[in-house]
Amino acid sequence: MIFATVIDYTLPAAPFGYLMPDGGMSPGTLLLADCRHPAGGFTTPNVVPTAGTIPNVAREVAALRTGGVAANMDLPLIYTRSAGDASLRVERTARGGVHVVSSQVGQTSGTDAWGIDLPSALDQYILDAIPGGALYFSMWCVRTRAEGAGNTTPMSNLMYSSHATSNPLGNTIFRAENLIPPAAVANLGRTPVAIPAIGTPVLVAGAVSAWTGTKPASISTVRSAAAIIGRAYEWATANVNKASSLVWYRSKIEDLRYTSRAHGGTGGTPAEEFATALAKDQAMFAAAFGAGGDLHGDTWTTPQTLLP
Repeated sequence: MIFATVIDYTLPAAPFGYLMPDGGMSPGTLLLADCRHPAGGFTTPNVVPTAGTIPNVAREVAALRTGGVAANMDLPLIYTRSAGDASLRVERTARGGVHVVSSQVGQTSGTDAWGIDLPSALDQYILDAIPGGALYFSMWCVRTRAEGAGNTTPMSNLMYSSHATSNPLGNTIFRAENLIPPAAVANLGRTPVAIPAIGTPVLVAGAVSAWTGTKPASISTVRSAAAIIGRAYEWATANVNKASSLVWYRSKIEDLRYTSRAHGGTGGTPAEEFATALAKDQAMFAAAFGAGGDLHGDTWTTPQTLLP
């Protein structure tokens, strides 16, 4: 496997007096996971981490924002399979992405997923931030196999939701079934608005300033993931042998109260900060997947070959 990483070090706005470890970060970045980043925990070629934690590239900023310890900002991995290699398999792509293939014939009861969870300190911070603040969520990925026929409740591949009531899918800060953030959830803006084509890189992003439905009293009922591929949580039963397969590359969460990108770095309204956060993500996404970019022309095993 051959892939290269180009890291853009940028000087953040006050009050931080050090260089950010990634050009897409800001003083509001709470979480950054990236399969290409030298500090991201994916540096062993052809190996997909499946246990323990991976570093949160934004751990220092997250610690300052939450008042916690940087080491406690790292990201627990999610890896569960109902029937071993018969139900879910993972591989690294030629450019270093994580390809998660969910079987459409071999799954049993339970869950089948690989993903990146949030630590409890970030779960609590996000719970406290909304309403009253504004958050930005994003993920870079590629759909490699569509959902199975008759799937009426496709898996959300990134989320912050509550399962405390009888309507868990309706009680949420952010989710994106079929990689589409619902307009009623991402109230400050979203992309895409249609299901992405198979094999086409997509930037999933949205910003929120309100809870949809009922806000839980504590993080004990929260389902959160910066990325989750396969079937899990309230989506598990509806997606047995029907989940899509994806390549994951990058996820980010930012507090738009502190990103300070709008108006030349002095900051703006939540809507303005969303627009500049999205523009930054779009520029980096285009550079990575465009001609000459380190993710351009990525390849992976056809899902049907790896796992029917």
